[in-house]
Amino acid sequence: MPPISKIASALLVLVTATACTPDAATPGPVVTTAAATAQPVDSGDPLVDKAGVDSLLTRLSAANNKANAALDTGALPGFEAEAALEMDGASLKSRPKGDPIRAFTYNAVGSRIPGVLSGADFFVVEARTSLGGALYPLVMVRRGKAFALAHYVGLNAALPEIRQDPSGNALVVDDLDRDGTLIASPKDVVAAHARQIANKPDADPMFALDTTTSEVVNAEAIQGGMRFVSGASTVPAEWVTYSSTVSKYPIRALRTADGGAVVAYSTITEVLGTNPGKKVSVPAALRPLGTNTGSDNQTQTWQTMWWALVPAKGSGLPVGILGGTTVLTAVG
Repeated sequence: MPPISKIASALLVLVTATACTPDAATPGPVVTTAAATAQPVDSGDPLVDKAGVDSLLTRLSAANNKANAALDTGALPGFEAEAALEMDGASLKSRPKGDPIRAFTYNAVGSRIPGVLSGADFFVVEARTSLGGALYPLVMVRRGKAFALAHYVGLNAALPEIRQDPSGNALVVDDLDRDGTLIASPKDVVAAHARQIANKPDADPMFALDTTTSEVVNAEAIQGGMRFVSGASTVPAEWVTYSSTVSKYPIRALRTADGGAVVAYSTITEVLGTNPGKKVSVPAALRPLGTNTGSDNQTQTWQTMWWALVPAKGSGLPVGILGGTTVLTAVG
């Protein structure tokens, strides 16, 4: 439910950015692999056709608006899955009753759909909402005979051009990149990125130009939101420590026209806020996510959905973090 991310700023931070690319550095010669340049195998009919995409977005918009209006977390499993379901459930639980969510519709502006023989369980439809603003590459995953929204991040530009097979279907990259076509496999990139989402990360040249991560998971904003009682008012944590892991949900990737990949995934960030000798204060709106009646320390769990651009092997380019959406999912 992307519009929630725009207006519930106390509970959710949405930051979008274009891909990080070098300005002055001259990359070395590009080394392409045979797997990256070979004629792709035809993967048959698309997982869903245009009429199916339009029908799906119409149903998704209606179900989403109904759940938002009622702040009904029980309705979300009917049209969402994975990270989107977990994060939107937390957003609705902690949303003030008097703060309505504006209704909107999704409007498709493009789609990246693998073929039925590819083995993919997902497709991507790029959509804008009727409220305007960001472009959302919506990752729709198969659930039985239907598809559900599993991942969304608002970006200020379209995804890069996606390579196609002879039938025009989007090409999928497996998370292990078994053919060795990328600077690192999607699985390794995601794990390395999670290690960067920490209060004291070790420098990693793979993310040398990344400024997006610290804007999406903003330590200063998180610290300011962890409150402790001080007399008749509250004060923020004196300091925070945090680290991150890859979430339990699948990593999904599509091949770009230049042999790289765009990757959709999510991470979990555990935060410990400390203010010695002071009692923890959890705002009423956040108590559905957990509470803490102790002193000195409190914890928060944030889940974040990301899109990253992984360059082709030998390109000399670092990973670009295209954007992320983060939600507070638990308090303790």
